[in-house]
Amino acid sequence: MLFIDKNNRMKISILIYLQNYNHQTVLLKHLTKDLHLSNFLVTKNLLAIKEDLTEYGISGIQLTLSENEVTVAISSADGVFELSNEYLRTSDKFLLFHQLFLSPRRTLKEYGTEIFLSVSKVYNLERKLQINLAPFRIDIGNDHALIGDEVLVRKHLYTFYLNRFHALAYPFQEELRENLSIFLDQLEQKMPRPLSSMERMKLGYLLSIQNIRIDTGFVLEHFKPFIQVHPDNPVLLLIQHYLVTIGCPPQFIYKESYYIYSFLIAEKYLPTDEVEINFPEDFRKKSTELLTLVDNLSKVSLNPHVRAVLFEETMLVNYKYLTYSSKIIDDHREIFLLNYEQTFPHLFYTVKEYLFEHSTKRVWEFRDQLLMEYLFILTKYLPISFFEDSITMIVDFSMGERFNEYITHIVEALDYLNVHVLKEKEPVADIYLSDFSPLIPQKHHVLWTEPPKNADWEVLIQQVFLVKKEKYATSTTVVGSEMR
Repeated sequence: MLFIDKNNRMKISILIYLQNYNHQTVLLKHLTKDLHLSNFLVTKNLLAIKEDLTEYGISGIQLTLSENEVTVAISSADGVFELSNEYLRTSDKFLLFHQLFLSPRRTLKEYGTEIFLSVSKVYNLERKLQINLAPFRIDIGNDHALIGDEVLVRKHLYTFYLNRFHALAYPFQEELRENLSIFLDQLEQKMPRPLSSMERMKLGYLLSIQNIRIDTGFVLEHFKPFIQVHPDNPVLLLIQHYLVTIGCPPQFIYKESYYIYSFLIAEKYLPTDEVEINFPEDFRKKSTELLTLVDNLSKVSLNPHVRAVLFEETMLVNYKYLTYSSKIIDDHREIFLLNYEQTFPHLFYTVKEYLFEHSTKRVWEFRDQLLMEYLFILTKYLPISFFEDSITMIVDFSMGERFNEYITHIVEALDYLNVHVLKEKEPVADIYLSDFSPLIPQKHHVLWTEPPKNADWEVLIQQVFLVKKEKYATSTTVVGSEMR
């Protein structure tokens, strides 16, 4: 929540907490304990949130507050984001930052006039901004411009504006959006497939940042592309023509065009078979280390073709985060990571250990994003049996074999659980599922006394996760299956 003041950050933290209790009543004592806030502060902020929701016309969140509890009803997933965005857009710190980006090299008096602050307040605000931006290696020059390694400056600006505004409100001039829309239409015609709405929006923000930086005198002097493209490539030629039209200095057309083209490759908008890829040696080393660890998860070696695909995919991810994406804002990915940890503990902990123990300073700041991306890739190209234990289950209901087959079909269709239902009535399995207690004692017994409801399925899944955790704790390798 960069640039949002302390009081509003506290409000957003409370709302995010309440999101997990949608259409439920939460005791204030639990809220105060979990967020480490006093009862006074919680009550004060809840009342302020109600006022803010009314003031900003946000109807997707309803709070009902009593002396000891609060009931929350959220009908719009964007509600919390919309309120957070309103707090951002009314933040003096953000307003100054935005002006330093859009219109550098002005006087403090001119900035003060623009955001309705005195010169002394603008001066103090700029000093605080410098402190906030220092971890991202962005500085504010004597001429009031955002300076630093241009690739780093752009990737932080891109990530920040994309994630804080995306489709909610375009934060730059409408004329720029209209011009980029025309260019994106032309670009899409040259590409092998149409872009999704999200892909188009991400590219639009990257181009917006690039356009503004070039227009304000900042170009890529030290950008080193990892690809080589034929000079007659129609996409590359169109990009270069676009750069000419926005006034990019001729001597920087090559680097600026490859900056865009490399983004299209890293984000997989374009296939890699038409370019020559030359990844840096440190990328190649890191991907080799990761795949060696993954290979050790199974008794079956990685298929050479699959290894080559994983090698390229992981290096593309590395390049994406070193060049285009950053962690300048707070992302809420804990739930996703928890799900992966429960579902694929062997793979999750292997990749996490690699990232957290072998990361360089360059990748430490976005190791969580890399963890997610690596997991996406590995679970896409590898069968679950390659890196996870199979869970055995006995399904034995009093309704008879047809009902057993019905439940078995549903359980085994949940591929991500990697559950194998024993067809023969073995005496013991990892999990015993029935509507009666088993004759032979079972460590993990799930009892459904009636046709299962959603809550019953959730109990079963949690039991599977528990068994997976136990298996991970007691084993160091996974018995893999033949790679297809």
